[in-house]
Amino acid sequence: MSYSEIRLDDIRRGMEWWEALSEAERSEWFAKVGTTRPADAWDAFKRSRRRRDSIEPELQLTEDLRRGMDWWKSLSEEERAEWLAKLGTHRPKDAWNAFKRSRGCVDGDNNQTR
Repeated sequence: MSYSEIRLDDIRRGMEWWEALSEAERSEWFAKVGTTRPADAWDAFKRSRRRRDSIEPELQLTEDLRRGMDWWKSLSEEERAEWLAKLGTHRPKDAWNAFKRSRGCVDGDNNQTR
C-alpha cells in the first residue's frame, strides 16, 4: 500500500469514527485538543489508543472548561466565527479566554475579576 493509499484509508477511518460520536463526545474531544477540527480529535484518539489509554479525554473538565463549553454552545455560528476571526484562531478555548478578559476576568479556572 502506498503512502497516499494509507493516508486516504486513515482519513476514511477518521471520518467514520467522527460520525459515530455523539455531540457530547465530540465536545469532549474538542475540549481535549483545544480546537474544533475533527482531524485533531482523530489524531488525539489514535495517540490515546497507541498508549493503550481509554478513549476518555485526557483533560479533566474543570469548572472553567465546563462554563467555556456552555458559553461556546450558546453562541450562534456567526458569533463563533466572529470571535475566531477577531482573534485569528480556530480554538474555542482562545475565544473563551478572550471573552473572560473582556469581562474583566483573569485567565484561569478561578474567573476572578481584576
